[in-house]
Amino acid sequence: FAELSSLNTDQLELPDHALVFAWVDYFLARAGGAKFAAVVRMLKEGATTQDALHKVMGVNMLVIDTEFAEWVKANYSLLDR
Repeated sequence: FAELSSLNTDQLELPDHALVFAWVDYFLARAGGAKFAAVVRMLKEGATTQDALHKVMGVNMLVIDTEFAEWVKANYSLLDR
């Protein structure tokens, strides 16, 4: 998360865009649109990503990648090949 969250949209490769979409989906599912909007507002006001996510959503940056991976496994199905 830390690596992607520090990049601008024009710095992302195609697979990164898909991953960022999944992160947004995760945060919306976890906390809802109002809290996600509050995080975005704080970021626009100059807060760090870590501070905004922790203050608004209670995100612990030490375990966020693990929690996200578990959520993806539970909410995104694999395509049949």
